[in-house]
Amino acid sequence: MLDRYIARNNITTAKPWPAPFVGGYPGHINFKLVKKPDNKPHQPIEAINDHLRFDAQVLRQNMPSDTVYFTILREPWAQFQSSFHYYNKWADERLKPNCLNLPNTLVKNGSVMTSIQFLHRCVKVLDRRVPWYFRAKNYQAHDLGVDPWLTDQQLINERIQHLESSLDLVMITEYFDISVILLKDLLCLSWNNVVYKIQKHFSYKTEELNNKNRKIFERWNALDYALYQHFNNTLWRKVREYGEERMEKDRQKLNYLLNKTVQKTAKQHPKQHQHIVLNTSLINIKKIAETMFRYSIPETTAVEIASYMSANAGGCMSTT
Repeated sequence: MLDRYIARNNITTAKPWPAPFVGGYPGHINFKLVKKPDNKPHQPIEAINDHLRFDAQVLRQNMPSDTVYFTILREPWAQFQSSFHYYNKWADERLKPNCLNLPNTLVKNGSVMTSIQFLHRCVKVLDRRVPWYFRAKNYQAHDLGVDPWLTDQQLINERIQHLESSLDLVMITEYFDISVILLKDLLCLSWNNVVYKIQKHFSYKTEELNNKNRKIFERWNALDYALYQHFNNTLWRKVREYGEERMEKDRQKLNYLLNKTVQKTAKQHPKQHQHIVLNTSLINIKKIAETMFRYSIPETTAVEIASYMSANAGGCMSTT
């Protein structure tokens, strides 16, 4: 949806580098590492629509003054399961280096696990030393720039208030149609701009948490729960400000347009160890850079980006 809008309006966006990351992710966004499109090397960046780690101050210093900031959150257990199964897909891939199987490969250490078993294992063994650890520990908080290991309640409240003042809209996956209508209003978009098609890239069997496991998970991902609960409440406050009757009418209109789009598309296209053992060597920065970029950019630049990523829990490992 956003990619389509950006293309139609010839908006200059940051280029993922390496895809799908921007600005040295998983480090906080660093504009020295932000790449402009090849066809617009001298144009200022007007939008970023890929993976970055949020830093309000840095973004304000480098983006246009009228930039609108928005993101989306998902119910934490649903997000945890989705992340677990997605990165499991890459566990057996012989990538060199392999960043997409982390932290799953190191946490599981050869075992076959359900998402609940993976949760229990993470609680026992996961720490900051494990590359990409945040994918299994307050992932959403991490991407919003908050330390996933933060436990001080006063600091947590301060971080949430800072995010609320920095973000114009936080969408909620479980109320996606409502979120899209609020986004349409915020960006002054037409209905054609917000018609979307949901695409599932893979499927998996979901698991339900019993009371005991839910308490464990809520402690383990307390930050994500705090964010989700706060911005879920914020979403409904915005709905009241928008007007509940108006929202219901717009939901009906959006659903009509979505159904119309689906019908049109259908016609066009018928048819256990107690410690993590780093038994796979972390490979050197130069090798990571070479594999990530294949030196489509100067070697020194590639090494600089790979170094920044590795210093911020974004290292990769050799599978040989």
